Amino acid sequence: MISRDLLGSHWPIRPLGELVEFLDHLRRPVTESDRTVGPYPYYGANGQQGTISEYIFDEPLILVAEDGGHFDNPDRGIAYRIEGKSWVNNHAHVIRPRPGCDLGYLCHVLKHYDVTPFVTGTTRGKLTKAGASAIPIPVPPIEEQRRIAAILDQAEALRAKRRQALAKLDTLTQSLFLEMFGDSPSPRFPVANIDDAVAPSRNSIRTGPFGSQLLHSEFVKFGIPVLGIDNAVTNRFAWAAPRFISEAKYESLRRYTVKPGDVLITIMGTCGRAAVVPADIPKAINTKHLCCITVDAKKYLPEFIQSCILMYPDSKRHLLQTSKGAIMSGLNMDLIKSTPIPKPPLELQYLYRDRMAKIEAMRINCIGAQGLLDSNVASLQHRAFRGEL
Repeated sequence: MISRDLLGSHWPIRPLGELVEFLDHLRRPVTESDRTVGPYPYYGANGQQGTISEYIFDEPLILVAEDGGHFDNPDRGIAYRIEGKSWVNNHAHVIRPRPGCDLGYLCHVLKHYDVTPFVTGTTRGKLTKAGASAIPIPVPPIEEQRRIAAILDQAEALRAKRRQALAKLDTLTQSLFLEMFGDSPSPRFPVANIDDAVAPSRNSIRTGPFGSQLLHSEFVKFGIPVLGIDNAVTNRFAWAAPRFISEAKYESLRRYTVKPGDVLITIMGTCGRAAVVPADIPKAINTKHLCCITVDAKKYLPEFIQSCILMYPDSKRHLLQTSKGAIMSGLNMDLIKSTPIPKPPLELQYLYRDRMAKIEAMRINCIGAQGLLDSNVASLQHRAFRGEL
C-alpha cells in the first residue's frame, strides 16, 4: 500500500490533477440489458466487466476507481492500465498522462494508493474528480520514471507467473482425481453414495447445535474449538476467526464432537464446500452450518470423500441441484447421504492420497514463495517512490 507518508521528499510532489487530463466527460454508462456483446472490452471500477459492440477510447490510458473500488483494501488494486479500442462506464476515472509523466510509472504509483483521505461518502465511498486530482504524486525525471516502471513491471510479471503456477497446481489436483477415478459412472468401479461411506457407529453424520444450545455470548478466549463455514469454505481446513467454548459447555454438547479425519461439508450459505479436519485439532464441535461425517475407514479415506464432493461431476451436480431446491438454500442430511460417489479399492485411494500430499506440499511451498515475493515487491515499491531504488 502506498500513501503520502511513504513518499519521502527526494523528488518533487505534485497533485495528480497537474500531471494528467481527466477524460471523464467522454465515458458513457450502459446497462447490462442495453449492452450489445461485441469485440471491445467494457470496463468499470475494478476491471473488465464484459464486452460491447462499440468503443469510446482507442489509446493507452489509466483507469482509477471512482466508486465501488477497493478503497478499504488498496492492495487489491484501485487503478489499472488499458489500451486499444474500449468503452468505460462512469464508475472509473479515465486519465491520460500529460507530457513529462510516464503512463506505466503513474499506474504503478496509483495502483495500490491509499486514497481514503480523498474519498467521500459513508455508505458507498466515492473518489470524486476533485478528490483524485488532489492525490500527491512523486515526480522524478522522466527517464527515472521509465526505469522504475520497467523494474516494477518485471516484479509484477514474476508475481503473475507465481499465481499461474498456483492455479496450475489446482488444475493438476482435479486432473489427477479424474484420471484415477473417472468423470462419470464407470464400469471400473461400482457406484455408491455418501451414506455408504459413513462409519457404522452412532452419530457418524451430524450437524452442530442449534439456537439456544450454542450462543455467541458463550464463546471464550481459549477452550474447545467451534468449527463453522469459514473453516471449510476454501475447500481446505483454515482458521478465519477462531471460536472456543469452555470445557463445561463442551460437556453438554459432546454429541457434536468433531475429530481429526472427519469430513466437513458446508450446508448453509456457500453449500457444498468441504475440508478434512487436521490432526492438530484433537477435538472440537461444529456449528449448525456444517455437516460432519466420520468416514468408515474400512471402505474410504476422508481425503477421497472430500475430493468426490469437490471434483466428481455426479457429486457436484447432485449437491448443486438439491441445494437450489432446499429450504434457505441449504442441504440436509438425507440429501448429503444420497450424493453419488465411486467406490474404488482402498489401495487406490491410498495411492491417490499420497499423490495429493505431494501436490499439496508443492502448493504450500508455492504459497510461501508467493508471500515472500509479495513482501519484496511491496518493499521495492516503497523504495522506488521514495527515491531509494
